[in-house]
Amino acid sequence: MDFKGLQDEVSDWINFTAGVAQQDFTTAQLKKAINAAYKREVAKARQEGGSNFFVKYNTATWAASASTLVVPNIVNQTTFLWLEDITDNDPGYELSISDNSLSGSELFWLDNRTLQWGEDGPSVAKTLRFHYLARPVDMVGDSEIPDLIPEDFHELIVLSAGVYLRFKADEMAPAEWKGALNEARMDFWKEVSIGRPRASGRTVRRINALSDYDAPSQDRSSISSDQNT
Repeated sequence: MDFKGLQDEVSDWINFTAGVAQQDFTTAQLKKAINAAYKREVAKARQEGGSNFFVKYNTATWAASASTLVVPNIVNQTTFLWLEDITDNDPGYELSISDNSLSGSELFWLDNRTLQWGEDGPSVAKTLRFHYLARPVDMVGDSEIPDLIPEDFHELIVLSAGVYLRFKADEMAPAEWKGALNEARMDFWKEVSIGRPRASGRTVRRINALSDYDAPSQDRSSISSDQNT
């Protein structure tokens, strides 16, 4: 269901007709309520159902001999998870990033949106994949879709927006609406809890000034074993 379809469904639920005077809401308020419901239900699903369902990635190139890289804007605006080097292989290797330059690692955060690779940058250009938790983006055009909630669960947005608009109008939403909303939420949370396939057995590489990838990598299991001995 696209944005126009959602508007039509919510309008039907709350008996709203665009362009008619003396109504509780305007078309702008209707659109705002739908976008707010979209964001609210994704946030609740991440908390109650799990976050793996909402993982996305963005690819960027780190130029050779460039010491810094500004992370893609879409990544900077949400929760960054991990960085994967896919220059030579895909799946590639997770790169270990230090919080600051004092750790001794060549790859570290220079500030909240800029990475630094030593003093001189990588010796060759690197293709990197930034994995992050996606966040809902406001729908504007009628053909846009709420892509973080699958089509089968779009009724959740309709119900959430409808109940919210009734609250804004100082009217009590029918108990049946609230019951249907809670049921739709539970169904979506169950779907989210299944998650999505994720790369397993990732190897983690820590870049240092001497080797710049010549050192053998360690996977997470071996790192854990070393730490427990």
